[in-house]
Amino acid sequence: MLKVPASDPDEHEKFFRLMRGPTGHDERLVPEVADPGNLAQHLKRYHFALPYCRDRLVLDAGAGVGYGPALLGGYAKKVYAFDYDTEATRYARERFGSDRVEFLTGDVAVVPFRNDTFDVVVSFEVIEHVPDHERFLGEICRIMKPTGTLLVSTPNKVTSGLFRRKAGFTYDAHVSEVGLAEFRRELQARFASVDLLGMRTRGNTLYSLVRALDPWNLRLRLASARQIQFARTTLFSVPWERVTLDDVVLSPRHLRQANHFLAVCEGKRS
Repeated sequence: MLKVPASDPDEHEKFFRLMRGPTGHDERLVPEVADPGNLAQHLKRYHFALPYCRDRLVLDAGAGVGYGPALLGGYAKKVYAFDYDTEATRYARERFGSDRVEFLTGDVAVVPFRNDTFDVVVSFEVIEHVPDHERFLGEICRIMKPTGTLLVSTPNKVTSGLFRRKAGFTYDAHVSEVGLAEFRRELQARFASVDLLGMRTRGNTLYSLVRALDPWNLRLRLASARQIQFARTTLFSVPWERVTLDDVVLSPRHLRQANHFLAVCEGKRS
């Protein structure tokens, strides 16, 4: 996905409008104006999903501007991509629509498909935008086949909250972030099998050691924003401005310290 040249301000403004969405707050990633770290993390989730989607009927619940469903469409039998934002859906349809990827506008908690329709549902960085998690997960379970798989990700409320407080900003569109215990509890209430992974950016050996020894994230609680930035770039070699997919780690270890959670859920409960 190529960046739009800085000499084209009209195109840049269009992409920023798509990123902000109807609320006026930052709501979604738009690859053309995303920083390398965020782009790599978002793409990593979709690359992780590819083996689950091969030759399957897939729903992307909260598909944004469509780069993810477009990637899945190269593997899936068919992808239906759902988002509440009319402008995002229109852009996605014009750029990525095909006979294998169909974009629809609507509420992800009221999906217009029959019970037991989909083999796979993916919903990355969406549930924190939804006030009622129970209703959202209930709708996903309704339209999934009994043998279906849900792949869902969300920020870790603990680490994301610490980062934002230190940096002095908020994500107003995130209305319902959760921590590890709550996320696990919500999913296990709906699925017999829930495998949780944590996402982080790869650093050097010292970074891995410090994270492993700090389950309560004291490094984020006690250090200043300037100290955190210095440690990430100078001591820990976390390459945020030049990060690639290979620099993004998904692991079941050290979940308390994860930046985001990604869950693989199977065996929906009746």
